[in-house]
Amino acid sequence: MDAAALWINAGIFIATAAAAAVAWVQAIIAGRSRDEAQRAEKEAQKARAQAASALTQSAEALREANRIAQAARDLLQGQDAREREQHYVEWKPVWNYVEGRWMLSNEGPDTAEYVRLTVTSDTIGRVTQEVDEVPPQRALGVELPAYKGAGGMPRVEWHVEWRTPLGTPRSEDGGWPTLR
Repeated sequence: MDAAALWINAGIFIATAAAAAVAWVQAIIAGRSRDEAQRAEKEAQKARAQAASALTQSAEALREANRIAQAARDLLQGQDAREREQHYVEWKPVWNYVEGRWMLSNEGPDTAEYVRLTVTSDTIGRVTQEVDEVPPQRALGVELPAYKGAGGMPRVEWHVEWRTPLGTPRSEDGGWPTLR
């Protein structure tokens, strides 16, 4: 082989080696770029998952805010209705000496609901009676056996609590007999 062919083969070898080196460097760079692209893709997936979670939490918060707003609106409407509610209950003490029974009668036109009557007297101490309702012209009361048929008049203190049909709490206190 002559020197020229040797130089040509050496040049081809050097060019091939240089091309291989360039290809090898590009492969390394491409590998690093691929690794970076994979990391970037993982970060993008993580960001997408966080965004989806934030969206879900935001939707839940919005639902809760709407529920609270509706509850507040319902409360205000109920309060407004209770403030405008026409409800008339007039409590009148009644003494039945034959039966020895002291009663509190609803003389008004409306029904008292969830009624709790507490009566205090010398002979019975303190007695509480609860009923679901007292319609107009109906009564609730307590037995006072010491006065049954005796014709005397016991002294009682009373406190009554009730609710209107819309749930407005009401109460009244009194004593009997009243001295006028």
